[in-house]
Amino acid sequence: FLDLRFHLPREYLGFETDLKKRCAKLVGRGCVDVFVQRRLNVESRIIPIQFNKAQAKAWLTSVNALKKTLGIKDAVSLRDLLNLPHIFEVNDKVQLDKREEAALKKTFNGALKALQKSREQEGSELQREILKLLLDLAEIVEGLLPWREKAQARIEKRLQDRLREVSTEGVDASRVAVETALQLDKMDVREELVRLSEHVRACQSWAKGSDVHGKKLDFYAQELLREV
Repeated sequence: FLDLRFHLPREYLGFETDLKKRCAKLVGRGCVDVFVQRRLNVESRIIPIQFNKAQAKAWLTSVNALKKTLGIKDAVSLRDLLNLPHIFEVNDKVQLDKREEAALKKTFNGALKALQKSREQEGSELQREILKLLLDLAEIVEGLLPWREKAQARIEKRLQDRLREVSTEGVDASRVAVETALQLDKMDVREELVRLSEHVRACQSWAKGSDVHGKKLDFYAQELLREV
């Protein structure tokens, strides 16, 4: 599966879907964190401030009415009004122009290309190492084939010796033969060696290819261990 986790400034949240699609074209599976920072230049840091004329007049009317009611003769100063809420409002909603949107996508595409280059370099090293390990394993499996025949002969001899030690009087000879054959079959590793060889060949084929086979290799790594 693919898990894309974007950490964007709120001004760029509207671009998240498009950026995810661009990223998904490059990365097929795994977890990817994307961090984007937005830094304004000095001129852009000036945040627009709006003066609410109607609200100021309403405050002044209410303050004068309060003065009259309480019999206060002090004049209302500008400083008094500035301490009252909602007279000035800060407009922090940023309108992005096309140039900034284009710069964002250009920078993001550049990061994707750098990611792809890094992945190819890392993948090449991993491919070389995986193929070396698979070759080593194939040689070990091949070396085990003659060992298996010798081991099986020793196991059979050991079973026969044990049977001679046990009194077979009153025991069905055919039953003993069947039990002996079952024990030999259980101790035989031929099936595991055959499966190992086949798994190694399959992994070598996938590891040499250029397509995405990480999920298959991950699964067969477990199968290789099971047969070992």
